[in-house]
This record gives sequence, structure tokens and C-alpha cells, in this order.
Amino acid sequence: MHICPMKNSQVMLWELGQIEIGLGTLVTTNERVQKAIEPSVTELSNWVKQTQPNIHIDETLWSVKGSFLSPET
Repeated sequence: MHICPMKNSQVMLWELGQIEIGLGTLVTTNERVQKAIEPSVTELSNWVKQTQPNIHIDETLWSVKGSFLSPET
């Protein structure tokens, strides 16, 4: 069964704090946050490319309702 990424966030918020939030609110909030942090993310990305010869990334999965989710979902 495929669940959309916003649904995963909705389930996680409920499981962690019984926070009920609509999918539309999650989408709108994520869009606003993305726009707000975009300059900083670009600056950080440029810094990493210029100054860091090795990059290590944590790709640990987490469990929501018994299913493992990757950070991309």
C-alpha cells in the first residue's frame, strides 16, 4: 500500500503527540517553510561543495505503525 508523504507526516504527528492536522495545512506549511529557508539551504549547499571533501549522510529508517519510512517519504 502506498501512502503519500504528507499522510506519513500526519500519522507521525498523531502518534507522537495526538496532533490532528489536515493534509492541506501540512502542504501549505511545508511550502511556506521551503520558501523561507531556500536561501540558507542554497548557501549551505554551496559551502559544503566548496569546503567539504567527504560528506556522510544518515539514511536511517524509522517506523510508523509498524512500517519503515525513509526520510524521503
